Amino acid sequence: MAKTGDKQKSQNQAVIVAVIMGVLIIVLFWNLAYSPLTERIAKLNTDIAAVQVKLDEANGIAGQQTQVERELATVQRNLTMMSEMLPQKKDIPKMLKLITQRGNENSIKFNNFRPTALIPREFYNEVPIEMSVKANFNNLGQFFTKLGNLNRIVNIENVQISPGTADNARESISASFVIKTFTYAEGGGI
Repeated sequence: MAKTGDKQKSQNQAVIVAVIMGVLIIVLFWNLAYSPLTERIAKLNTDIAAVQVKLDEANGIAGQQTQVERELATVQRNLTMMSEMLPQKKDIPKMLKLITQRGNENSIKFNNFRPTALIPREFYNEVPIEMSVKANFNNLGQFFTKLGNLNRIVNIENVQISPGTADNARESISASFVIKTFTYAEGGGI
């Protein structure tokens, strides 16, 4: 029986040693492997989150860049269009050519074509051109319409119409008027 008791005691000691060894292995694994890896994983997850935030910001900026580039292209188109409407310099030869073309298209006979002095304003300059023509009423109206449809800003002022002296139906009226076109005033408040 003593042998059985010693055997039992020896088995209990072996179980206790195995449990202690198991606990010691678990503690060592926890402290040496699992806990540092868990901390490293947590740090890497934090780093990934920070990088993701930066990536989202960069993607947002890239999206904004595309939008800004589209807006810039629109602004440049508008500026080009407005530059045609209100050029920075008076271009009398080009304007004369346009007026002459529109007049010829409508059978207008030019009697007088006289650019006058530039009239400075706060943000723009007026470029008046005094004219007298012979035409019929319908052709004169079409001529005014075509001038009004030019890409530049054109005003027709001081229109005076009188009966023409010719027996020709194409010249049944005489008209005098001032065509005003405009240029951007350098140094203006715009």
